Amino acid sequence: SSGINAEYGKTGGCEKFSSTSRLAFYQSLLRSFSAVRETVHGLELAINPHSVEGTITLRGLEYEEVLVDISLSINTPDHRGTVSVSKSAEFKDTILYTCDQICSGEPRTLPMNGDPLIYPIRPTNPSTPILYVAKDPQQLIDLRHLIEEHHGLDLHTLEEHPISALFIILISLVIILFHVLLFHMIYKEYCTQPITRTAL
Repeated sequence: SSGINAEYGKTGGCEKFSSTSRLAFYQSLLRSFSAVRETVHGLELAINPHSVEGTITLRGLEYEEVLVDISLSINTPDHRGTVSVSKSAEFKDTILYTCDQICSGEPRTLPMNGDPLIYPIRPTNPSTPILYVAKDPQQLIDLRHLIEEHHGLDLHTLEEHPISALFIILISLVIILFHVLLFHMIYKEYCTQPITRTAL
């Protein structure tokens, strides 16, 4: 994700909210601990699925003077899950758009009634943010082109690769075989006593 961030600006982070007000302090904490940042393409949740286990919920995240709620749930060991995003119903006059990790489809509009939109989370290589939110859908369309051009990510990138699973299986077999041989050597060396004949 660092490569993408370098391309589309450095306008985000908690520096924007560094003030003495209580609300600004809360927003700074949310952004600092959740890897949420704001760029010229909108708001992004730059959490690596490999570094998260269980469920994380962010409530009252401010973006474009709208309060947004984000919740993600990631399973182990495959590091897949879902992320949901919604906006407070009181901000029904403000339209926000979202897309998934690689903005694979057209930007979706957050429901006015506060209902969440849910996207799947799957590890990508290279790693990308798992959610994008923007005020202008063109921001997300431009972002999709940027991801495709600079990282070559598409829908196939999110598919499970058999090579990875085969590699894990081979490593597991090697480890098991090593321990079997080690146990055999130890048993042969210490547990098998030579048979001695006694003279009558």
